[in-house]
Amino acid sequence: LAWGTSELEEGVDIAFYNDYAYVVARGNTPAGLSTALLTKIKLSTQSIEWIRRVSSSTANLIPTSIDVGDPGVYVSDDGGDFVFMLKHDGSLGWATQWSGGRGDVESLCLMGGYLYVLDGDFVLRLSEDGTTIAWAKAVEIVGPFYPHLRDIYCNDGDLYMTGSVHGYFISDDVVAFKLTSDGDFKWGVVWGGDGNEYGYGIVKSGHQVYVVGSTSWQVRNSEIVDAKLHSYTLDPSSYSVTLQSVSEYASTSPKVQVKDPNANIDYVNNDEAFILKLKEPPDVYAFVRGMNNKIYRNMYYLNPSWEVWTQLPSGATPSGVAVARHGGKIYLAVRGMNDKIYYGELDELTEEFSGWTYVGGSTPSKPAIAIDPDAGYLWIVVRGMNDGIYIKGRALSSGTWTAWEKLPGSTSEAPAATAHANQLFIAVKGSNDNSIWFGAYDESSGTFSGWNRVSGATPSAPDLAVDSSGNVYLAVRGMNNKIYINRYDGSSWLGWEQIPTGTTAQGPAIAFDLDDNLHVMVTSSSGDGSIYHCYKDVATGTWTPWSKLSGKTPSEPDLT
Repeated sequence: LAWGTSELEEGVDIAFYNDYAYVVARGNTPAGLSTALLTKIKLSTQSIEWIRRVSSSTANLIPTSIDVGDPGVYVSDDGGDFVFMLKHDGSLGWATQWSGGRGDVESLCLMGGYLYVLDGDFVLRLSEDGTTIAWAKAVEIVGPFYPHLRDIYCNDGDLYMTGSVHGYFISDDVVAFKLTSDGDFKWGVVWGGDGNEYGYGIVKSGHQVYVVGSTSWQVRNSEIVDAKLHSYTLDPSSYSVTLQSVSEYASTSPKVQVKDPNANIDYVNNDEAFILKLKEPPDVYAFVRGMNNKIYRNMYYLNPSWEVWTQLPSGATPSGVAVARHGGKIYLAVRGMNDKIYYGELDELTEEFSGWTYVGGSTPSKPAIAIDPDAGYLWIVVRGMNDGIYIKGRALSSGTWTAWEKLPGSTSEAPAATAHANQLFIAVKGSNDNSIWFGAYDESSGTFSGWNRVSGATPSAPDLAVDSSGNVYLAVRGMNNKIYINRYDGSSWLGWEQIPTGTTAQGPAIAFDLDDNLHVMVTSSSGDGSIYHCYKDVATGTWTPWSKLSGKTPSEPDLT
């Protein structure tokens, strides 16, 4: 359908609701006034229901995006830096601006009774009636770099955003972020080349995220990035606009010629369009030793489930695999088939594997690996060939390794480790019995707290994980083969909780996702190597049923 009025129109965005399409365009009157033009189209008849002109006496309007829901149609405007709503009958609902923002309102989307609006590097949540801003947060890529956000997409309770950031690689680069509907950061990605790249639109389908934009060079660099969110207070107020009905227009069914879309980005000195396809980082990774001693990984999404096992390009181990996830990489430590200790890195975005590096030393068991971003260190903890307990650190910034340091005590099983706020927490099984011991290594001073006995007993290696609040969780296989969880709040243990169902023949693996759901993975108590997973929902406090994964492992799994 094509249509026109007495103004010169430029189509900006479209949204669909039941049998209707709503199109927002930028109009230009003969007097030079820039307006927002909204058209409601009935799809089944391809007829125009109404056209409305929205104008302001104080600003030239530059509409940037549109979304639609039960109450009406919502439009963001970068000329007046405000948001307005028209009801489905074409009457004005409200218009709202705010003070304290960036003055660069680029996009909005509607989800769960709220409007999510982009304003420069700000994301804000506006009530559906336009009266209240629940929160406003500025996105800062750790560096620091401040993006210009241009499009937002609401999906399944999460927010996906794209735009550009200056100087991360060379010049202007494309960014994509995922936030929760409460404004919590999930992940970020930057793409760039040798020229200028800009992201203009983003959508999600399944686990695939698509970004459309423009580039003056090939996009060849990509990196998963961390970001900080800074909270601001924005004060909403009413914005004065004029609404007019446009009755004089012409429409026709145009002849459309579709050109060949199969074109590569090869004219390196000209701006061209591109589409980037990103597989969304999963909530949890699982790594196991296969029945052939090779190393395999799987990815879990809360919606819907596990994917398929893929083999790492190289490496074999007679024990389980130790993994930790940070900054777009998976860090791995394994016991080699010769008992030597090896380290490797897997890039989440490109899936490129670094290969294995020997870090010195030997172990008869699975290593443990932990990362503390606060201290800037990665730690490997192992049981020595003499049953002693050893730690080795690696500076994340330089990649420099420390020497192996022996801690007091000994163990007959693989140790467990996690790190938070300059503390490396370690748990071990006793060397001569089934007792459970816990200690903390101060990363700043290099001192060890000593071992404190935790109540209970286990015949297998324990596991540790830390939640976003800094609580340390300890998981063990009980003497009755059931699975138990204990929590340390920084001063004391709060008591064992048995997972309602399930048994295992080996030590369990635990990890938290970014929503603080506690995931558990075990092997079957029958000893056949079957792999099972469940998690505790942080919102409800309940455990999900166990789900069986494909594949088998002869050793304890690991999660991150």
